[in-house]
Amino acid sequence: MLRYIALLVLVAGASAHLMPKCPKVIGMYPFDMDQFQGDWYLAAATEKTLEKRGKCGKFVFPTYAKDDKIEDTVLTARYSGVKDGAPMASEVIIQPMFSDKVANLYSVYRKEGTSEFSNVMKVAIASSDYKSFAVFVGCKLSFNSEAKKFEAAVFGEIWTREGVTLSQDTYNALTTQLASYGIDAASIKQVEKC
Repeated sequence: MLRYIALLVLVAGASAHLMPKCPKVIGMYPFDMDQFQGDWYLAAATEKTLEKRGKCGKFVFPTYAKDDKIEDTVLTARYSGVKDGAPMASEVIIQPMFSDKVANLYSVYRKEGTSEFSNVMKVAIASSDYKSFAVFVGCKLSFNSEAKKFEAAVFGEIWTREGVTLSQDTYNALTTQLASYGIDAASIKQVEKC
């Protein structure tokens, strides 16, 4: 019986080690959704994110009804940008994970003109001063069918309000924050203003 228990512990430990993990990111707390709502512009992101999002990224973060229970609230946001010289847009569906930590969200997106939604992502608004910058950290698990293994795709983004240019010191501090979640700082690239 002890051998059986020991074997189960070894198998569980090995599988936990092999399964990719998303970094634990605690979103801003407290978080004021009213101050955060509105237009945000992509200022910097990991290279893989930029490959998907293109440039000139704009994210419109919605408001929510105050009488709703926040954990039951599903919000629809909109992302727009330019990829390969053509405009692109996506519907983004977000829902807070916890009633008291609304800066931790579940998210899916669907490109305009398609009917399929992406895999579910965990996204955290890691920091923001509401008026000039916001740092997003996200992760989604996916299955690599060629390698036959699960992989964690972690991404980081820095967003600004319209007309805001971050100082180099602020940009460096936000990049360092993203790196603290296991994101390669060298992979974070600034985006040209559009």
